[in-house]
Amino acid sequence: MNPVASRGIKFVGHSDMNGRSDGVQIMVHRGYAYVGHGFSNGITTLDVRDPKNPKVTDFIACPPGTRAFHLQTHEDLLLAVNAPSVWTMQQFQQSDKNYFGGSPADRLKGTGIEFTAGIRVYDISKPDKPREIGFMPVDGIGPHRIWYVGGRYAYASIHFADVVDHVLAVIDLSDPKRPRVAGRCWIPGMGPGESPAWPAGKRYALHHALVDGDLAYAAWRDGGLTVIDLADKARPKILVHRLPQPGGGGTHSPLPLPDRKLLVLGDEPTFAKCEQGRRHIWTYDIRQPADPKVIASFPPIYCFALNVAVPYFAEITPWRARIFCPSAPPTNSKKRFAAPCGAPRVTTPRSLKNLYLPFCTASGEGEAPSMLTVLTL
Repeated sequence: MNPVASRGIKFVGHSDMNGRSDGVQIMVHRGYAYVGHGFSNGITTLDVRDPKNPKVTDFIACPPGTRAFHLQTHEDLLLAVNAPSVWTMQQFQQSDKNYFGGSPADRLKGTGIEFTAGIRVYDISKPDKPREIGFMPVDGIGPHRIWYVGGRYAYASIHFADVVDHVLAVIDLSDPKRPRVAGRCWIPGMGPGESPAWPAGKRYALHHALVDGDLAYAAWRDGGLTVIDLADKARPKILVHRLPQPGGGGTHSPLPLPDRKLLVLGDEPTFAKCEQGRRHIWTYDIRQPADPKVIASFPPIYCFALNVAVPYFAEITPWRARIFCPSAPPTNSKKRFAAPCGAPRVTTPRSLKNLYLPFCTASGEGEAPSMLTVLTL
């Protein structure tokens, strides 16, 4: 694999993961990579201690109709979501509006579709062969994203049967064999017995939240941004709710930079050809977390015949950030762009100055190479 042009980046190794080349989220821990799949409905483990020669050591299959596309690792634990597979959700492929224009749970009611929802916990003290030790079942569509950097609590976006869509769930892992929900939080109108106050065709649903101390910065798709006080894990409290900025929507990825008192917030284009307006990447001043202020937006995000999702900040810890940010430059109308692709660039979030944005292009003639855009903060 040879790039057309590159500087400071060299291709080292490759694995097709035994024909399962559909990885979504990757966690590298103690020399092993754990890959959650989008279509293959399972988790692959690879030995990457020799990066030139990665080797598959294990594959864990999900229950029928289920995928485990998002996961987290810390010390001897691997946490993975269980949610409906892409095949289970095929009806949502017919129209973007089926998925982004309302609650998927409403459209799955009465279909008889089989899947398992919940969060699984694995022991990875023997890193080549994860061993399941716990499962937290969920009545509903189940979890989407999960965030865990050690300690007693994990944080996930979960759809429960009694709420409108995905909400924030605080997961107590004091006993990893028996994970349980310790607290929940949602935007008013999403909870049991509440009536949505937003327009029809909009989707208020937590994509995910990233946590800094007792504060969670949460992206709610068309619901925008919230800052949540987590001091009381049983009763998380919204400190402030900001609707998407004009021209925004599909709020997707929060990235707090604690030492700089900044928040980078990415919107996700959810409809082709900017049908519902352009999406942007915003910078907020969070010196006062209860009063975040927009101070800048990143360069315009261009629109194409295919959706381009920007950006994906997959992981941030006090020590490192793994940043997945598909993006693309302007081009003529004959080209078509797809995303995402490219590997994450690991950097230090507390002194982060640049965002590294991989993207790939595709045309009628075939695949074009992966490229990288750098945005300076």
